[in-house]
Amino acid sequence: MKKFLSLVLALVMTMSLVTISAGAAEYKDLTDKDEIQYEEAVAVLNRIGIITGYTDGSFQPKKELTRGAAAKIIVSLMIGSEAASNLVAASAPYTDVPVNHTFAGVISFCKNSGYINGYQDGSFKPSGTLSGYAFSKMLLGALGYKGEHEGGFTGAGWTMNVARIGNECGLFDRLSFKGNESVNREQACQLALNTLKGTLVEYTGGMNIVNGTQSVVVNPERNYKVSNQEFASHINNKKASGNSNYDKDNWYTVEFGEEHFVDLRMKQERSTEDDFGRPSNEWSYKKVTIGTYALEPDFRYTELVAHNDKSSTDASKVRALKLNGYEVDGSTQVWLNGYESNIDLGKVANIANYTDNGTVVEVYVSETNADLITDVVVIQSALVEVKRIGSDYVTLGKYDTDGADDNQAKEGFNRNAFDLVSDGGLAASKSFNDVQVEDRGYGVLSGLKAGDKVVVVPVSEDGSNARFDVWEAYVPETVTGALTRVDTYGSSS
Repeated sequence: MKKFLSLVLALVMTMSLVTISAGAAEYKDLTDKDEIQYEEAVAVLNRIGIITGYTDGSFQPKKELTRGAAAKIIVSLMIGSEAASNLVAASAPYTDVPVNHTFAGVISFCKNSGYINGYQDGSFKPSGTLSGYAFSKMLLGALGYKGEHEGGFTGAGWTMNVARIGNECGLFDRLSFKGNESVNREQACQLALNTLKGTLVEYTGGMNIVNGTQSVVVNPERNYKVSNQEFASHINNKKASGNSNYDKDNWYTVEFGEEHFVDLRMKQERSTEDDFGRPSNEWSYKKVTIGTYALEPDFRYTELVAHNDKSSTDASKVRALKLNGYEVDGSTQVWLNGYESNIDLGKVANIANYTDNGTVVEVYVSETNADLITDVVVIQSALVEVKRIGSDYVTLGKYDTDGADDNQAKEGFNRNAFDLVSDGGLAASKSFNDVQVEDRGYGVLSGLKAGDKVVVVPVSEDGSNARFDVWEAYVPETVTGALTRVDTYGSSS
């Protein structure tokens, strides 16, 4: 399994919101990257220069997008960021946007293309914010949708039309926002990424009505723009065109990125895995890897859903998992902290045995074979001990309990160790690679001392269960108090 423990980005930042320049920081060096929710979208949009960071090293993902910056994003998607930065306006497009305004060129472009509207007083308010639906309307225009043919993108009910069409074309995929509220920078990135993967449309037919000197086409038919490429290699979405002979002549719909960003590549969804084995998208630009980003799972569990004892039947476990009607087979892959196991689940109910409080279990369902579970990803933490603090590394090892866990081991428990059920377990005695200064988790670990206990999220070094890297590390919370009750399950002890 390929490993992408760090993003290889050519992230560039300048004084402008979306202008790129040489010698800028990579995505991993952003000072506020931990605040970014839509990592995939931000990384990709940064790499191709559409929405970059600021000169102080921050991205400010929650900062509200301005109307002027929104126009810059649209034009950069259409013609590229460099060309967008070089646009000039022949005349002031609005009363508050003079020809020497930073965004005059892109605002004029958007106005002439019908993507934006000003206010009744002739102003545009370029420094003002805009709603998610207003920005979405601009992106739909870039995809080829025309408001006059789609029920209207202005006037009463325009937001409902934008919401309807945006949902149909996947514009809101993997996005959580309220369209009537102001859109922020990272939401804009996700919307723009969905646009890159969106299908271009065009209108044909209809009736041409001439009213004086003006010609208007009414009731045209919306169609997908198609290409006869055998394989859509740019943005690999490969939706059939609907042409009756598409299976013979290899006609496919054209994605926005396929037409506008020919050097941008995305491996087809679910065809590659991230470090934990999750089906993922792998992006690259000009043959340089941007990163691998996990897809949203179809089901996710972070606590014990059913106890693995005689009182829990298979039916009760499946109900607790909410996986009624789903199935597994010999092709269903179980991943244990990135270890590609040979476990045969046998039945859906057994997924419940991997759930526990604090353990993450993610379930992915096939997109082509309904009801079939393709991957079960288990991510468990480990309580380990700092053995040595070097000048630029930290060594970890098994938590030395001085024999306190002997009785637990006799009863089949191993609560101090990283010990996944089945497949022989992945005990904390397994070797951890030293955590180097450039590795994940080093910032936390370097502040500790030998003998300190620390919780880590291990990840397989190479897809086997031989050695593990540290994906995340944090100091465990110590809780004190009186023990008043113990509940046991399936046992009288």
